[in-house]
Amino acid sequence: MGECGGQTAEHCPDWGYPCKHAAAVLYTLADRLDRDPFLLLAWLGRDRETLLESVRADAEGGGDDVGDGEQVSGSGLNVRARPLAECVDDFYAAADPARLPVPSRSLDPVSHADTDIPGLVAALTPMYELLEAGGPGASERGDA
Repeated sequence: MGECGGQTAEHCPDWGYPCKHAAAVLYTLADRLDRDPFLLLAWLGRDRETLLESVRADAEGGGDDVGDGEQVSGSGLNVRARPLAECVDDFYAAADPARLPVPSRSLDPVSHADTDIPGLVAALTPMYELLEAGGPGASERGDA
């Protein structure tokens, strides 16, 4: 958790890192995300249907065509093929990922949880601030 900017409670008697309490929270979070990966999107203010509509729109040809070659038919894909000689330099390069709109609301630690655990909000606030700023390495990627 320290790598994420978070700090565990100073008053915890457990010497483990992370302490068993923080580990329990992380395991519970991982279990919930295993059951419903879209929960992470909900935390960021996005919903499953909006994401799926965006993916469907891109799949229906809403994206940019690459090149002006012949239409590839029979494959079920709506792409334009470029002659190999034209794309040798970038043949194995990854495409730029689609940028989804980021909600303008600010993240509020545990506003959705009904809890009186001492120090929980103080422990989670730095992690929420890091997520709000774009996550670890956001400034290097130009996301910040």
